[in-house]
Amino acid sequence: MSLKLVESLAAYGDMANVLAHHGSAATALGIHGLTATLMVATGLLMIRETRAAGAAAASPAPQPV
Repeated sequence: MSLKLVESLAAYGDMANVLAHHGSAATALGIHGLTATLMVATGLLMIRETRAAGAAAASPAPQPV
């Protein structure tokens, strides 16, 4: 699992904390929620690219004839 996905839990926790203490919903969702969602998207893309690079490295390169 990508570290970026785990780190996004802190931003989701911040969002929940703002909402639990009667903070602005716009601040909670706009700042913390958006940050956490972008971190998840970045983490998933990193996992996808890491797997694609690993699969490309495992297959032999074509040799000239």
